[in-house]
Amino acid sequence: MLPRLLLLLIFLPTVALAEEQVIYCEDPAVIADWAKRAEDSPNDPAIQTLHALWLGLCAKVKDGSIDTQLAIELFERERARQVQRRFTEEQAARPVLGL
Repeated sequence: MLPRLLLLLIFLPTVALAEEQVIYCEDPAVIADWAKRAEDSPNDPAIQTLHALWLGLCAKVKDGSIDTQLAIELFERERARQVQRRFTEEQAARPVLGL
């Protein structure tokens, strides 16, 4: 359980969207990475939420409806929320030892 949290912390990008947003969103390696994560974890709400958010934010930056900095802030806020949620769930699932 704790390893899942660590994987989420380590492997999800700490900066969701690069300086050159459109290039990042169109990078085949990044697209493939997100697709693999989503495919490998079809029932993981954190991965699915972040993948959907990433797709949507890329579309919004490409069409000019939001700027890159706002997209980064929105993604990072949700990523932090998902990490905290995962940590809380895993802590609650741990057996209580001692008294």
